[in-house]
Amino acid sequence: ASNSNLRQRRPTNNKKKAKSDNNKIKEKTENKDEAKEPESEVAALEDETMWSVIRSHWSFPLYIISLVIGVPYGLFLGFNYVVLQHPEWVHSATGGLIQPRPAVAIGDPRQLLIVGTMSSGTSQVAEDLSKHFRLEIGHETSESTSNFVRDGTASWFHGVRFLPKPDDVEDFVKAAAEICRDFIPSMGFHPRMFRDDSGCSTRENWSSCWRRECLKILQREWGCALLKKSGAWDSEWEELTDGANKGCLSPFQTTLHQVRHPLRTIESMVVKFCKNGVDGSLHESFVPFANALFGTKHGNFTQYSCIEGTSYYLLDYTKGIKNAGGVTQYQVEATSPCQVIKLAGFLDADTLVYPDHLERLQATCQDINFDNKALLPMISTKYTVNQGDLQLTWKDFEGGRHGSTRPQGDSTLVDLMQQLTIELGYELHESVASM
Repeated sequence: ASNSNLRQRRPTNNKKKAKSDNNKIKEKTENKDEAKEPESEVAALEDETMWSVIRSHWSFPLYIISLVIGVPYGLFLGFNYVVLQHPEWVHSATGGLIQPRPAVAIGDPRQLLIVGTMSSGTSQVAEDLSKHFRLEIGHETSESTSNFVRDGTASWFHGVRFLPKPDDVEDFVKAAAEICRDFIPSMGFHPRMFRDDSGCSTRENWSSCWRRECLKILQREWGCALLKKSGAWDSEWEELTDGANKGCLSPFQTTLHQVRHPLRTIESMVVKFCKNGVDGSLHESFVPFANALFGTKHGNFTQYSCIEGTSYYLLDYTKGIKNAGGVTQYQVEATSPCQVIKLAGFLDADTLVYPDHLERLQATCQDINFDNKALLPMISTKYTVNQGDLQLTWKDFEGGRHGSTRPQGDSTLVDLMQQLTIELGYELHESVASM
């Protein structure tokens, strides 16, 4: 009986063993299939076209958007490069049929530089001169190899060429560090606005390379147009920079100083640069520039209320331009675009840098009719930050008001602002028409 039981159990063990062997064979087969999968993926990938790869790894809408934006931008850059740097190529390619305007290098003369404090309307005058006369007037930039600014520039920061820089090299470096530490886009300054041959990466708004270039630009431009220079300062700096101090980068035939009524200017600056309104403090973007340009006189501008800080900046900037000499002043509220280009020498063949402008500009300014806005005083339509939101009176400049720590009723700042107003040719009454 026991032998019979043993014989009956053997088939069962054989079945289990066979089943186990079948499972092992199946596992080996599956493993082999898995090992072959990467090879098949590679083979399949090799059979894919470039287009199918792009479509599988980059969404189709993104690709189309990139083409729509990238191709026109590339053409735009190519057009600017040819027209601004190699116009002779156009002349040669057309067999002389098209004679484009000659290139203007960074060191070549231009017709006009307009300087004026922030909130004086420099952006508006740049737009009006370009619109009415088809002139190439840039706002804040004079870099003529990549921008259409071959006729001139309207800028607040280019006025630094008329401001005296610190007498001591160490003080200058400390002041320049205020501006060059970081890029502040709302202040209208970047080294590329003066020249674009530094080798710094344009993919970065700011870097250690741009900081070095910023320092070089400030050294070159700060005070470069002053009639009286400090020979000792320049000599000491040349020893540090291997003779890099060579005067202003870009020469201008004429420089005009655009002024606006001080009350209206401070109103716009308060709206733009005061945190939490007229009773607030100066914005962080404004303080580094004010400290750099006028900190040797005032110390840190954070000690001032917003009205005080913007007022002292306006006083020192405007008087610095006026004291420089060789600059013609005009009131923006009372001056037409035609009067501006006349002051700039555009209508005089003897003073015109690019003669081809003469006939067209004279015809525009001699066309006397009611529709010719070039003959009317300029009206602000650009960057109108203060649309009647704030109206100041002289009492607002007294001590004890709007965050001022001066004694209550102190009239020191009132007297300085009123004196400036008279020197600029304005009346002291407060209801002056705004640009």
